[in-house]
Amino acid sequence: MAWRTRASLTPNEARQLHQEALVIDSKFAATLSVPSKRVRAFFDEHVATFGQPGSLDRRTVEARTKDLAAQELWESQEAREAYLQQWKDIGVDAGIVSVGVVHPGGDAAFTACVSRIAREVYTPVLTSNGRIRIALSAADIEEAHRSGCHALIVGCENSTPVSPDLDRLDVLYNLGMRYLQLTYNLRNLAGDGCTERGGGGLSVFGAELVRRLNEKRMIVDLSHANARTALDAVRVSTSPVSISHGSAKGVFAHDRATEDEVLKAVADRGGYIGVYVVPGFLQANSEATLDQWAEHVEYIARLVGIDHVGIGTDLGEVYTIPPEKASYESHYPPGFPWHGFSREHRSFVTKMHGYRNILDWPNLTMHLAKRGFNEEEIRKLIGLNFLRFFRDTVG
Repeated sequence: MAWRTRASLTPNEARQLHQEALVIDSKFAATLSVPSKRVRAFFDEHVATFGQPGSLDRRTVEARTKDLAAQELWESQEAREAYLQQWKDIGVDAGIVSVGVVHPGGDAAFTACVSRIAREVYTPVLTSNGRIRIALSAADIEEAHRSGCHALIVGCENSTPVSPDLDRLDVLYNLGMRYLQLTYNLRNLAGDGCTERGGGGLSVFGAELVRRLNEKRMIVDLSHANARTALDAVRVSTSPVSISHGSAKGVFAHDRATEDEVLKAVADRGGYIGVYVVPGFLQANSEATLDQWAEHVEYIARLVGIDHVGIGTDLGEVYTIPPEKASYESHYPPGFPWHGFSREHRSFVTKMHGYRNILDWPNLTMHLAKRGFNEEEIRKLIGLNFLRFFRDTVG
């Protein structure tokens, strides 16, 4: 059932609201979606042969495309201007760039984290002539919105880069990191992830990591954690915590979804819950709709209160292998699956009608209006709720 029986705004009114409002994506996955003929030609060339003998796997194609996109930002004024115009067109003021690191830990994980921050955060920032900045406070986000610029929040989608050396957290903090996800899917030194076979919770190391994050006023994020790890972290943390990109298990029971008990615990402590737009995590079919995404937003808002809910798309890269060409085998290179996803998770073989990539971000705002959320509620969901949380935790 929709939030209300009638739309609150016309499509044009909702689009105008989107362009005027402060918009924050709590899992922004597309900082290197650079509009460039050179990048597009490279990507399309590999898509045309994808899945054929001798072709590159999906992750390699997308990683090389990002490398080329970063190079374009450094070398091409035309690409830089098109990129900044794209930011303006999608109407997103700020986003968490949480670089993915699934290495089990140690030097490799730390090196990968720093390298990806340099590529996915510092390249856009340093080539933007001041129009993209790193957000170290809520005031930075507000100023970016006022001035027509954009802000990136530096994060990492796993704690393996600081495992087992927590002193590395100081280095990452000095690079601007203000967000750290405790686990990915599998067990790490901090605790168990959501696809792990066991049901272990936060470890002694994990509790110390939470304490250090609190001390440094960094966000403790529970996306990809299992229920026990998440509940342990809520109890240990002296600051509000987040699930920057998740969904409600009460709507669809996927491993990446979150139990009601955890959603309530996060909200009860003043936390934040962003809902992703990953179709395979939201419902059981090969294709999803924005109505199915909205059902998770509405369920969580009714369960914990609208002031704790937002949007963390976790999907949006323009240069992504189309779902119809994707498979589990073609996505992941051979080797141990440290990512923790199985074929059954359907992460990359489903599509979302109404949201292909970041270019469709305004459709999310428009759909909230269609479902009956009023202007005040929409402003909270698309940005103000996260801004409040960021101010409470980071400053």
